[in-house]
Amino acid sequence: MAQDTALQVIELQQLPIIVERLHSVKADIERRTAEATSLICTEETYKSVKDVRAQLNKEFKEYEAQRTAIKSKILEPYKAFEQIYRECVTEPFQQADAELKQKITDVTSGIVAQKTESLMDYYGELVEVADIDWLDDLTYRPKVNMSDSLTSLKKQAKAFVDGIVADVAAIEGMDNAAEIMVEYRSNLDLPTAIKTVADRHKALEEQRRREEERRARQAEREAAAEKARAAVVAASAVDLPAPVQEPSELPEAGTQPEPQPELQPTPAAEPILMTRFYAKGTKAQLIGLKNYLEKEGIEYGNL
Repeated sequence: MAQDTALQVIELQQLPIIVERLHSVKADIERRTAEATSLICTEETYKSVKDVRAQLNKEFKEYEAQRTAIKSKILEPYKAFEQIYRECVTEPFQQADAELKQKITDVTSGIVAQKTESLMDYYGELVEVADIDWLDDLTYRPKVNMSDSLTSLKKQAKAFVDGIVADVAAIEGMDNAAEIMVEYRSNLDLPTAIKTVADRHKALEEQRRREEERRARQAEREAAAEKARAAVVAASAVDLPAPVQEPSELPEAGTQPEPQPELQPTPAAEPILMTRFYAKGTKAQLIGLKNYLEKEGIEYGNL
């Protein structure tokens, strides 16, 4: 209690006295603002409503000016007091706190650094015993705090290395061990590494299956096309018997041959043209096509 009394060096001897007559104008302000808000604003009356609003705002600003002036006068002695308080109290305390904080940090940082160094030496021994070459390249940087004991930190490091050793031993007995090991080294997560490799192999197998199906379909199309070409060649090689021309009947002896009609001049022959094409169809269709060409006297041959 005596200490509390000794610290009591600030007291307010007199409250600021503000003489106001605000309650005397409250009723009048409420009446006039109520009248203003009850006005109906239309295209014909909006200008008068604007005038009423402007008048109310002007009056309010006058009241606000009085209030801020009072506040400024009240704060003047407080600002002077605050400046003295900062010089006499705030700055000495803050300066002392900053210096003490730095001293504590210097000591605790040294302790944490010693713990970290001891921990990393122990981790190096664990890595050497584990005999896993890529562990040397692995970054192991646990967060060391003042509250952490070196014993607990070493237990964490040993659990970390032992877990990796167990995972590596498990991987060595798996199919696709090399691939799984590559994935495991990137994240030290054995289930994820196994799943990643399995998914990759599944995707590759699916791609191979699709490629084989595509090649099979391509081979079927090529075989069908070759079969069709062979059918066309076979059809064009079929030799049909040449038509037999029956001999004309000779006139009987002693008879006069019938007078032959006078031959009419034949019209000029149309020019002979040549084109190249191939036909595709069944054997019967191709034979029919050949018969039609011969019937029409159209020469044809193999391409």
